[in-house]
Amino acid sequence: VRVVVLDSLPAPTIEPPSLASNAGSWFGRYWNTLAMLGVAMFSLLILRSAVNGKQADPGNASAAGPALALQGDEPQAKGDASSEQQEERPKLRLRKGNSLKDDLADIVRDDPDAAADILRAWIGKAG
Repeated sequence: VRVVVLDSLPAPTIEPPSLASNAGSWFGRYWNTLAMLGVAMFSLLILRSAVNGKQADPGNASAAGPALALQGDEPQAKGDASSEQQEERPKLRLRKGNSLKDDLADIVRDDPDAAADILRAWIGKAG
């Protein structure tokens, strides 16, 4: 009887994973995080364009969309620039009433948008 002792058996070498295999497994694990980063970047771009957006030229009708006019508005002559500036934003005329409540009631009756702007400014200053 003859006994032979082998120190080790030859094992085949294991190849390390390729770069494509590593990248695929990493994207498979973190795809939801990458998707959320993409959505966040897109929303920041949209927010930036909304904040930095410029108003359309009044002369460019295609960019401004359909023109809206109030009842009773009539087209003015182009040479009358001072009346155009006056009609862009009506002047708020305050009358001295008995109390602030009466003044506010008059403002709301005359121009509700101006009254809302005044209230927003007061609330903004208080907060």
